[in-house]
Amino acid sequence: MARRRTPVQRLQQRYGAQAGPQAWQAHDEELGDPFVARVVRPLINRLSSMGARVGSRRDQGQLVDLLAKAGYPGGLTPYQLQGVRMLLMLALPVVWLLLSFGVRSAFNLQRSVPASALLLFSTVLAMVGWISLPFILRRLVRKRQHEIGRQLPDVLDLITIAVEAGLGLDAAMDRVGNRYRGALGDELVRTNNEIRMGRPWNEAMRDLGERTGCEDLRTLVSALVQSRELGVNLSNVLHAQSLRLREERARRAREAAQKTPGKIIFPLVGCIFPTLFIVLIGPAALKAMKTIRETGMFEKQK
Repeated sequence: MARRRTPVQRLQQRYGAQAGPQAWQAHDEELGDPFVARVVRPLINRLSSMGARVGSRRDQGQLVDLLAKAGYPGGLTPYQLQGVRMLLMLALPVVWLLLSFGVRSAFNLQRSVPASALLLFSTVLAMVGWISLPFILRRLVRKRQHEIGRQLPDVLDLITIAVEAGLGLDAAMDRVGNRYRGALGDELVRTNNEIRMGRPWNEAMRDLGERTGCEDLRTLVSALVQSRELGVNLSNVLHAQSLRLREERARRAREAAQKTPGKIIFPLVGCIFPTLFIVLIGPAALKAMKTIRETGMFEKQK
């Protein structure tokens, strides 16, 4: 009868039959990868094919558009996006069931929950996980658009300085994009790479404004494309657009300042005023209660 091998021996035979030390080194590097790369991403890839069959093409197209405007967070591809959606749909019910059973066992709760209630709540959580991905992506899109709009005046000033120093617009965009950290710098680098690969300049610039969804950047791109088509002096266009963007940012700052009194009412009424009333009226109320108790004003007469 053959001797049964241990798991360690089977693993040694598996990697020893391939490439010896190189296989063990590859195995060590694989174990050194983060948990997301070793477990989560392969799971997402497996679930992606399942999610592609469930959703409609229109819904998938909207998600892909939101993913592009969000800047492909975490390096997600449109194919993996459906896997993330399926993972959310499965993870929420599982986590809730584990937490509920863990709390019951930790506090020794003997009362059982009906299976129908568990199934209903798990179904609701699965639906929440399915519809939550578009909301998450829209939040990431708004955050990224706000970042691009905040960085745009400063980046445009740097491009203007580079153009006035003698660089062309493409070279100025490439230099500023490589040295400016942030979403706008990444978009400039991507646009220059597309132009180097042979994409028409006007098409690449228009796509820069469309895929970000930022209205200020879209207006700037339209002005640059028109100035190039009409032969207008590029430096004057950059100066005018920089002044417009700074005025627009100042206008938005004034609007935000005007909305501040309305937004601060709720924290004042809900948090600050009750504490202030307790501090001001509390001692007087306690003293009044003590006086009433000593005089016996509300005691029944015998």
